[in-house]
Amino acid sequence: MIDRRAATLLLKRMLYIGIGLIIIFYQLLPLKTTPPTWVGPDLLMAITIVYAIRRPAYIPIGSVALLFLFSDFILHRPPGMMSLFMVIGCEWLKRRSQHLRVATFGVEWLTIALVIIMQAMGSHFLLTLTMAPPPPVGLSAMQAMGTILLYPVLTGLAHHLLGIHKSPTDDDSILKFRS
Repeated sequence: MIDRRAATLLLKRMLYIGIGLIIIFYQLLPLKTTPPTWVGPDLLMAITIVYAIRRPAYIPIGSVALLFLFSDFILHRPPGMMSLFMVIGCEWLKRRSQHLRVATFGVEWLTIALVIIMQAMGSHFLLTLTMAPPPPVGLSAMQAMGTILLYPVLTGLAHHLLGIHKSPTDDDSILKFRS
């Protein structure tokens, strides 16, 4: 019989993947037929960062890499670039999640802002290095700022709707199980 903690952990991991697939499906819908003059926030990146800081055990590195690689292929972005930056960013945030759990929300918000800005700058640098045409800097900066500004809203929604709250203790070690 499966342990209740293991079942909860598996359910929360599947919930993250399900939310990610719904976001990707929404981005595929043909809601706009003209070229964008402004870009909204990257919702998949923001929800992944919320999970990485609040509940790191819910998003294993493999699911982050596969979900973002899938989104790279489906949304016609350079394959593997966003998944690389998200894997690096999420692992960096996961390693600091204990410190960020006891820090104020301002420190947490500044930390994720630095991660998002570094991902945007790294993306532009990598595209320029490979001589691929990068998106306009203004649109990338707008998307990064939108994602940073969306973070407090998503943390509130995740806390109240999904039960992903900031815990000062190491609750995730309780949920980890050996395979």
